[in-house]
Amino acid sequence: VPYVAPLNLAEEDPRIYHFLRNVGTKECRKKIIKYQREVLRRADELIPMYRKRAEKNGYTYSIGSERMIFEYIVLEYSFAFWQWGKEDCSDIPSVDATNKELLKHLETNSSFRYFADQGLEPIAPFFYQAYTEMGYYGYDITDFKDLLREVEEPTSKIFLPKDSNLDFDCSLMHDINIWVQKHGNNMLFIYGENDTWSATAVQLTGETNAVKMVKEGGAHRTRINSFDEKEKERIFSTLEEWLGIEIERK
Repeated sequence: VPYVAPLNLAEEDPRIYHFLRNVGTKECRKKIIKYQREVLRRADELIPMYRKRAEKNGYTYSIGSERMIFEYIVLEYSFAFWQWGKEDCSDIPSVDATNKELLKHLETNSSFRYFADQGLEPIAPFFYQAYTEMGYYGYDITDFKDLLREVEEPTSKIFLPKDSNLDFDCSLMHDINIWVQKHGNNMLFIYGENDTWSATAVQLTGETNAVKMVKEGGAHRTRINSFDEKEKERIFSTLEEWLGIEIERK
């Protein structure tokens, strides 16, 4: 039972950008962009406040300047907002919100730790694998170019050591994708509809008995128990058929 299970087919898979341009409602997507633009517009006021919050949490940043990191945190916001689903669209501050309200919402939904040394060090090997075999994502700055000062060519390669020169080989993920579609029997894929990583979810072709379950409105933490009773029954009965055992219902 793979949870989330993205199958990225490029170094920075563009399907992520398509997903973010279509997920949720048009009104919510517009509200997200307006919020991001307002935070960038007030960057000179918000960065000192962000610095205090980061220092309070013991975060240090080695991958770039303070302004650059702040801009990346704002760019990451839309991905993280949909990925984790911590707050609803109605919780997004308006352009009239106070600096404190803007920053609090940013910290809640786009973790300051993600770009910090303390957040990156434990997962550094993952970024090596992402940029050699597994693929990852970058950022579409179309709506923010006029407000960005330091991020010109956004990429998650900023997480790699500065002296690294990695070559990406897309063949592994393409081979896995083909294998899953043609030979991946007895696999039940679980996704959250709004999780940004669902952008690169497996696309089943009907050549196997694999099942893909997508929780309506679900996010990154979608699990079997997240589904309604009818959907859970389908999951349990499918697994029972494959495993040849009875699964206790709770």
